[in-house]
Amino acid sequence: NFSVTHLRITHARAMLAEATDAALSAAQEKAKELGHQQLDPLHLLLAQIDAGRCLGALALHEVPGDFQHLRRSVEAILAQTPKVSLPPVEALQPNHAMQHVLDEAQRLGQERGGEAAVTDLPDLLAAGFMHCRELLAESSYCADAVVEAVKK
Repeated sequence: NFSVTHLRITHARAMLAEATDAALSAAQEKAKELGHQQLDPLHLLLAQIDAGRCLGALALHEVPGDFQHLRRSVEAILAQTPKVSLPPVEALQPNHAMQHVLDEAQRLGQERGGEAAVTDLPDLLAAGFMHCRELLAESSYCADAVVEAVKK
């Protein structure tokens, strides 16, 4: 029985790690599409908005707020980010803001008793949404409510 439970937990953690990797890959693709040389939390937010039926978009649709205004605001801010003319590298480095989000996500996971080496998607999105709390508020979202929806 212990081994079956252990396998289920291991499988669930692997799926969460895959979901986190997929979210970060989607954010990197958004950054590359826009010609940006570093990964920003807004790339993560835009990737979640564009993905449709992913955890971040579902959370944003679950709580009151202006989804389209949020999309337009994120796109407008990212449009002001300088573009690079050189072909982007395979994996973009996070900027300082994104590194802060990654560190915060890891801290949230450790508080819950998670593994230090694995960041779960809900923790990553919670940290990302909290980083973008002013932008969410401008679009009539309560960042705390969005974070709670992600954690459900």
